Amino acid sequence: MPPALTIIVPSCRRGLGIRACVDTLRRDFGPEVELLVVLNGADSLAENSLHELARCDPCLRWLVFRRRLGKGRALQVGLRAATGEVVGFIDDDLPFPLERLREATQHLEAREFDGFICSKWLGVSFESVEQPLLRKVFGRVFNLGVRYVFGLTYSDTQGGAKFLKREALLEVLGHPALCSGFCYDLELLLRLREHGRTLGELPLQARNTDNSTVGLLRQLVPVCREFGTLWMAWGRFSPFRPSFRGGTYPHAWRGEPGQDPRARHASGSDPASPCAPVDRLRSRNPAGRP
Repeated sequence: MPPALTIIVPSCRRGLGIRACVDTLRRDFGPEVELLVVLNGADSLAENSLHELARCDPCLRWLVFRRRLGKGRALQVGLRAATGEVVGFIDDDLPFPLERLREATQHLEAREFDGFICSKWLGVSFESVEQPLLRKVFGRVFNLGVRYVFGLTYSDTQGGAKFLKREALLEVLGHPALCSGFCYDLELLLRLREHGRTLGELPLQARNTDNSTVGLLRQLVPVCREFGTLWMAWGRFSPFRPSFRGGTYPHAWRGEPGQDPRARHASGSDPASPCAPVDRLRSRNPAGRP
């Protein structure tokens, strides 16, 4: 019998850092939840620590890749390997309150929407978000670009935690991925919208766990490249998507997990292979629409 919930943790932590993350998730979500760790560029010490934890934790699984796959590719591997009825992923620094996430996942199975994303920007001011200034500016500029180019009105597409029902996830995984890095979260939301899936946003206060801006600057060129790829597939004025309708698309449920989602609006074929290719964009409508 598949587990009710699978939580994927893509991680590039080395040494014993991943152990604290797994211990915290297990303590807050309980022993019956499947934890799937994707070690992305891991060392032997991190792998050995998971071996030790698994001796007394039969619901702990992990995949190890010695070279860096990128965040998006690591998520793809984990999503394909997950077995839960509800599948979610969260950054390994655990930026959101886990008790609120647990409550939201318990409500999700009984609700009519297909998943939720965690947002640190929903209903708060720019000053109240705990992040370095450069990261906040980059995040808001990126979000404005998403709203204008793709018509997605989410306040935070890159929130670091998303949970989906399995049937919605399987529809997304039936397509070859276009992004392997930072923009895979955005691609996931675009594909879900294309299939008519309904998502909501859960407002949560996020902890600032990374003060580095060097990584952000290093990722700028790959992020722009992937954003351009998604624009060609789904974006406004794209010559590859002439039937794009523009505007905004309703997505139900913003707020607490107990609210009614209708309140706002009536190398190869092995998916775990690090060599699985990211297909090039084909110049056609991804949904096959006229």
